[in-house]
Amino acid sequence: MKKNRQMNYELLRIIAMLMIVCLHYLSKGGALGDPKGELAATGYVAWLMEAFCLVAVNVYVLISGYFGVDSPTFT
Repeated sequence: MKKNRQMNYELLRIIAMLMIVCLHYLSKGGALGDPKGELAATGYVAWLMEAFCLVAVNVYVLISGYFGVDSPTFT
């Protein structure tokens, strides 16, 4: 049986991976700073990027589960 590639889901998974890398860079790289203190414009941009990238983990897990449910390891 030949499987068709679903490029739109693969592209979404790649974007989610890049967003997860962005999350790690922001948190481990120290770009976020202290939210209780004074923030410059770069601090606001970093927190805004953090907020947008938080959904990436859930998207990646859902896509992986969608493709993994039909794999032979689950049967």
